Amino acid sequence: MDYEMIQHHYLLAAVRYSGMSLYSSHATIYVHILDANEHAPQFLGLYTPSNLITNNINVLDSDAMSRLGSFTFYVSGDSPVGSSIGCVTAFDPDSSDNGQIVYNIVKGDTSDFFAIEPKTGCITLVKHLLPSHSYSNTGELVPGLNSKLFVRTHYLVVSASDNGTPVSKSNYTQVKIHIVPGPGGIDAPAPRFASDDVLYLTVHENVPPNTVLAPLIRQLTSDSAIPGFIAFRLVMAEPMNLLYEHRTNSNVPINLFGVIVDTGLLVTLVQLDRETHGDFHRLVVEVVGTGGIRSMFYDRLIIQAYHNYHNPCHNS
Repeated sequence: MDYEMIQHHYLLAAVRYSGMSLYSSHATIYVHILDANEHAPQFLGLYTPSNLITNNINVLDSDAMSRLGSFTFYVSGDSPVGSSIGCVTAFDPDSSDNGQIVYNIVKGDTSDFFAIEPKTGCITLVKHLLPSHSYSNTGELVPGLNSKLFVRTHYLVVSASDNGTPVSKSNYTQVKIHIVPGPGGIDAPAPRFASDDVLYLTVHENVPPNTVLAPLIRQLTSDSAIPGFIAFRLVMAEPMNLLYEHRTNSNVPINLFGVIVDTGLLVTLVQLDRETHGDFHRLVVEVVGTGGIRSMFYDRLIIQAYHNYHNPCHNS
């Protein structure tokens, strides 16, 4: 008898005297098959938080189960504690306690980054993935002293055990947790300017405010110029009066130039005048990555802007 095939049997029994007796009696017998703990839990490795597979799966097909026995999840390196990583799920065709499953992380989490909910199999983050980092009052992830290298991929072994008696049965699956590559993740190239040389720009006199002098994103290396995941800022801007006769007025506004944070456009903030503002200006622009480990890396570009004495002319 197989509980998984038929759980209940109904029998009709009759009793009569031997011979030709017309007297008889009947009884209905109900037989309930008790389930034995025959099966270990089987993992269904098709489930991720963003893509729940609802197709019917024959969990008793060993060939199919061998193809569904692993899970892969992705998480950003700057995810806060308590973030949901993903859920593993298993199925046990046994009934009652024999089919009740408890999940545990049994191997791989040597740094105690993760926890698993025993009943649901959902994995959460219990410690920052970036070691020696903490969140500041502004919500930014700040590196601490003695920061160490971190793991790009975590490999866990998760068990699913039933509550069968007298012996509990278990099965295991591998869970891969990748720190998200690409923008915002640890594998994204740090923002870098393509050249260490000074960038020389010519600025026409009397151009109006908000004139674009240069798109600085084009000065980055091609692999690190990722729009939306880099930020620019003007660190310093100072006049350089190389020509003695053109001294800078001491009352010159400080903010002559600006950099658009997300696009890196270097623009004028005022109408520039050579006699008032000087002939040369030295600018320092910083680019920094945004999100996770990339926010720890930055690069700087030195710009020397020169005022052209002549108004721009246009050829028709």
